[in-house]
Amino acid sequence: MKHSQPLYPNQEYASSISINPEFITNDWLTDTLRRGDTIGPETSLISVDWKQIAADVGFTSSLYRFAVQYSQTVDVPTTFVGKFTDGSSVPEALQHLVKREVCFNLQVNDPGVIIPCCHFTTIDNKNYVLSLLEDLGSENWPDQMISATPQQSTIVMKALAKMYASSADASRSH
Repeated sequence: MKHSQPLYPNQEYASSISINPEFITNDWLTDTLRRGDTIGPETSLISVDWKQIAADVGFTSSLYRFAVQYSQTVDVPTTFVGKFTDGSSVPEALQHLVKREVCFNLQVNDPGVIIPCCHFTTIDNKNYVLSLLEDLGSENWPDQMISATPQQSTIVMKALAKMYASSADASRSH
């Protein structure tokens, strides 16, 4: 799958974005996917359906899976995950992490581990965030208030070890 650069619109556009799934319309998503070179100018969306996922498991964001249909057959994703963060719902001590996540999605091309491709991300001056991400396909979200299963924790720790080991190697060579 082609990984496009995420779009970070200007502040005026960012302030007009609604932090709810109804904002993701056929026209908006068609324009966003075209501007990110995910689809070409001859392709458009003919439907967008969504449902909330990972509800009540301790996320500070609301996550929705978007299923889309295109006007023609194309080799691009048919599902996306929309991550909506209401800046007022994030404790002030953690709001810097919201900004860092947006910056990460904009600046990191290859962290050395599998991460979802970011098709769009924006943040406004109230820390409202909308990110449109590649759907990695699992609805088996751990409850962050209770913790992950040992198997889920092992997967995460191996991925983190791989990422930090490669960054440690890079820092030693300087």
